[in-house]
Parts: sequence; C-alpha cells; structure tokens
Amino acid sequence: MPTSALSKTSTAQAVRLDVVQSRGKFEARRYIASLANAFLRFNSSGDLEATNILARLTAYTADGAIALTEGVHAIEKTSAAAMTVAAPASQDGLRLTIISNTDFAHVVTFTGATLLDGTTGANLTVTMTAFKGSAIRVVARGTTWLLEGASNVTSITV
Repeated sequence: MPTSALSKTSTAQAVRLDVVQSRGKFEARRYIASLANAFLRFNSSGDLEATNILARLTAYTADGAIALTEGVHAIEKTSAAAMTVAAPASQDGLRLTIISNTDFAHVVTFTGATLLDGTTGANLTVTMTAFKGSAIRVVARGTTWLLEGASNVTSITV
C-alpha cells in the first residue's frame, strides 16, 4: 500500500496517540479519526507516515438503503437487489464505491434523481450487469452525486 507523509506543522489536524511497545521499540498507532484503519509510524526523518490505509467495506444481503459512509459497499444479495442511495447533505467529497459481488443485475436508485453522469440532466437509476465486479463510484457535491467512474454497468437512466 502507498505511504503518505503527514505534516508536522501546527496547522495539522489534531491527533490521538496510542503508543505500543513492541520488540523493544515504541510504535504509534491510530492518530487521526479519518485514518482509523491506518498504521502510522515515524520515518527516519521524524516525519509521520500512514500505511495500509484500508477502505471500510459494508456488505448488503437484502434490498434496502446504502449507508452514506465513506468506503466500499458490496451488494451480496443472492438475487437481483433493489438498493437506494439518499441525496447527500453537507457531505462534499464523500465517496461511495458500490460494487456487485454476485451474478445478478442489481438496480441502484438515487433518491430524487440526484446522479449526474456527465450527460444532460440528472439520473435516477443505475442497472448493473449480472456479473461480479460491476461497479460505480460516486462523489457527493452539494445535494447531488457526481459519477466518478463506472465499470460493467448496463444502463444509467432518468
């Protein structure tokens, strides 16, 4: 996984420090809430580095709403799923990756036709192909979702 250097300046985010002693050395872990799944350490220059940043995965085995939480949302229903995504509110930059992990044509409905995909007008539904790996990635901006990427999607419609 990539390594990210974090700033040591006074303008950096507030951090919580958990120090663990391991094999005679001290290691620091879980500093910043947004990096809760990261392993943080000081490099030889004294800079703080974050490694192994993992995306949160939420699995869905029944029809319903996709949680508006950053990360990967895997649809694992054993028949075609009907999922909904609410319009974002004050969540600019929130990224959702919605991916099929079953071989069914899942339908994802964006409440209020809030999906903008680079074509004229907003869209309401995304229909995935009936294969594992069909996916979309959206980013919240204002009260709409911007389509950042799509893979193996059958249709995006009003």
